[in-house]
Amino acid sequence: MRVGDAARLGYGLALLADPQGVARALTGTGLDHGEQVAARVLGVRHVAQAVVLAVDDRALARRAGRVVDLMHAASMLALAAWSPRRRRIALTDATIASMLAALPLGHQGFPQRGS
Repeated sequence: MRVGDAARLGYGLALLADPQGVARALTGTGLDHGEQVAARVLGVRHVAQAVVLAVDDRALARRAGRVVDLMHAASMLALAAWSPRRRRIALTDATIASMLAALPLGHQGFPQRGS
């Protein structure tokens, strides 16, 4: 598994386990019930994407994942513009999605033993 995929997996699992804690750690603000549900759905998406990319490491799969991340970032920018109350969490999530999308397609995984 590549380093970026492992980070995505960890982030997704954290969102599933404690969306409120993740939000407080990243933004200093909490989530209402609906936002917690949305964060858990996002966590499922991140876990699924990490698993798919661990199994299918082809450039096409990575490009498709990049498109999904960029679409998510765009939707969070739209939410930030539309909802001042959700602006901080939306901009934080857009930043994370953009960072994940920016990982190089040829990004290497963890060093192998003896390499």
